[in-house]
Amino acid sequence: MKQFSARRSALDTNEQVYHSELRTNGMALSQSMMQENNGNVGQKRAILLPAWAMAVALSAFGATPTVAQSVEPQAPGIPPSTSAQTLPGGNAEKAPTISWDRPSFLGSPYNMGSPYVPLDSWIYPAFDRLIAFGYVRSAIVAQRPWTRLECLRLLNEANELVESASPEDGDAAAIYDALSHEFSNERALLDGETNRNAQLESLYTRVTGISGQPLTDGYHFGQTILNDYGRPFGEGFNTVDGFSGFASEGPLTGYIRGEYQHAPSIPVPSPQALQFIATSFGSLPLPPNIPTPAVSRFQLLDAYVGLTLENWQFSFGKQSFWWGASHDGPLMFSDNALPITMFRIDRVTPSRLPWVLRLFGPIKGEFFLGRLSGHKFAYGVNNGLVGQWSESLSDQPFIDGVKLNFKPTPDFEFGVGLTTMIGGPGVPFTFHKFVQSLVALRTCDPGSSCDPGDRRSSVDFSYRVPGLRKWLTFYGDAFTQDEYSPLGYPRKAVFQGGIYMPKLPGVRKLDLNVEGGSTSPPDWRPGTCNACFYASNRFLNGWTNAGNLVGSWIGRASQGEQASSTYWLTPRNTMQFTFRHRKLDAQFIPQGGTVNDGMVRTEYWLSQSVRLSGWLQYEKWQIPVLDSSSRSSVTASFEVGFWPPDWRSHAH
Repeated sequence: MKQFSARRSALDTNEQVYHSELRTNGMALSQSMMQENNGNVGQKRAILLPAWAMAVALSAFGATPTVAQSVEPQAPGIPPSTSAQTLPGGNAEKAPTISWDRPSFLGSPYNMGSPYVPLDSWIYPAFDRLIAFGYVRSAIVAQRPWTRLECLRLLNEANELVESASPEDGDAAAIYDALSHEFSNERALLDGETNRNAQLESLYTRVTGISGQPLTDGYHFGQTILNDYGRPFGEGFNTVDGFSGFASEGPLTGYIRGEYQHAPSIPVPSPQALQFIATSFGSLPLPPNIPTPAVSRFQLLDAYVGLTLENWQFSFGKQSFWWGASHDGPLMFSDNALPITMFRIDRVTPSRLPWVLRLFGPIKGEFFLGRLSGHKFAYGVNNGLVGQWSESLSDQPFIDGVKLNFKPTPDFEFGVGLTTMIGGPGVPFTFHKFVQSLVALRTCDPGSSCDPGDRRSSVDFSYRVPGLRKWLTFYGDAFTQDEYSPLGYPRKAVFQGGIYMPKLPGVRKLDLNVEGGSTSPPDWRPGTCNACFYASNRFLNGWTNAGNLVGSWIGRASQGEQASSTYWLTPRNTMQFTFRHRKLDAQFIPQGGTVNDGMVRTEYWLSQSVRLSGWLQYEKWQIPVLDSSSRSSVTASFEVGFWPPDWRSHAH
């Protein structure tokens, strides 16, 4: 305890006072934020998937939560109208009743607008370690991003456990302190400050030099730079100069992140590669034999407005997803592509369902309806092939999706997801077509009036292994197309899995992450690629947005493994070593292909507001369709970021 107190003395006086209060009632705040209105839960018929039925129940009726952990007296700054009634044992008897009194309504954390933390933030790896150590119990890891207030709730949940941390988990207290500083403004809101502020979050500039020919087509061949919001890159000098900021007013919030991007032109692929692109799935016109032009543009990344009501956030704009427990890229959604323009409904804080459904534990769900970009070709039985290489379709496909995750124990989480691509040329997007994409059971010819759309479903899980709870977490996800679940059709599904060790024996500051999987169909049919995942016989540019693959870095019809180890100098200063191997299936691409790369990445904060980061990567690939000989590239990148803590306007 003395060591913990010494660490806390580095924080400012206000934070020390607040943390002292949290030692007596921090768990009350954490669990109070997980409450929801009582609802009359009725009987609803599942019309397609258990996931859809649960989504309807959650959104239509609201959950009746219970709290399994101890609950102390109410935390300061929380209006009485939002406090759960507690029993002597600490369980919540019923959820709060909504108060429409303006001060109580706006002062409730359930109704405070809060922006999402970007997916490339340092806070997610830090929380991953706290979760793996067992100090955060209710986090839903397979649905990200999280709002800033949700991050604070998780941090408060960890408070009492971190105070009693064993010396072997000394890093837990340091991680807690670093995250406490990051979310100090959110703590002030829960102390009674008005949620009316605007803040410049970051300014950053990044330069990247690539020597040798990189891989730039993740949908067909592979990518040298992964999970980078679809930023363009090419051999030579690449730059990114950007900013981000957010503002909140009561239940409203807004976020914007934009940047200037420059990348050199990309040489035209070989004639064999152009032929493969045209015939890899379906039959497209031969791509033009011209280089891809250089890019110099301003690009919005995440940019949205949102409204929060009783822990439901309704937002519209360009937004990112990370659907799965994978550290390097889930099969369904990652940040490898440009954020999608969408309307989104998100249960920002998990809740519990009543009656026997309590056994599912904390539940979190979200739904979205968006529109993709960059698709150039679509096929329909009525219109035939529509599109051309020189421009994108005027009628881009829509996409809707739902994700539900359950945490029946603090050590086990599982989830299900479903998406559908609909609309496009010849099939106008209407309310009827939208409903059809949700409930229709039959399949029809692509582009016909009865076609319910191009469906994909997923399952995922994570589990802290018994006997090794603080040492080993096992996780995985599965993915299929045109079926209700990959578990019901394992021969038509693909899988990936991994392990995460937050510390190694004798080296507690070194972690290890190993994962791998395959997207090659188990059942190939001669002359066809019946289950080439990420492809579509309706939308022929497949599971992409703005030309980049939305899902895993493994790509189409490939096998991939990745191992990475991070040395944690401090909770924010790290050095990571990564090795990645990928093998393209010869049944998919003539003669197959192999890609290997190794990378060293580091992040170092000169102060609380200035960060230096960079990486050095060597890649060697041999893909005969692209080049008859093996090729290699070296990528070096350096970034300077500024997070100005005082560039904030706040109204008391």
